[in-house]
Amino acid sequence: MPPGLPVLTLETPSDITRLLAETVNQFRRREIDLRAAKALCNMACLLLRSLKETALLEQLAAARTMSYYSQLCKSDQPEDQQETQQDQSTVSPEPAASAQDPKRYGQQSWSQDLRS
Repeated sequence: MPPGLPVLTLETPSDITRLLAETVNQFRRREIDLRAAKALCNMACLLLRSLKETALLEQLAAARTMSYYSQLCKSDQPEDQQETQQDQSTVSPEPAASAQDPKRYGQQSWSQDLRS
C-alpha cells in the first residue's frame, strides 16, 4: 500500500464506489499488489452488504412503528365508531341494483316518458 493514504469516510454506497474505483486504478498503476486489491474489494463488498441490511432494518422498524400507531388509533375510537367504519367498508350489491329500479323510488323510466 502506498504510504500517506488519506482516511476515507465509508458511510454511503457512493463512498464505497469511490474506494473501489480508486483501488482499481491503484492496481492498474501497480501501486498495490493483487492481494491488497482483493482484500480492499472484499471489505468494500462487506461494507455495502452491511449498509443494505441497515437500511432494510430501518425501513422494517419504521413500518412496524406505523402499524403499531395505526392500531393504537383504532383502539382509541369508541366501539360504535369502529362498527360504523366496518359497516361502511363492506358494500353490498343490493343498493346499486335497487337504485336502477325506477319503480322502487317512485321514478318513471325514460321509456315510460316517451310513451306518454
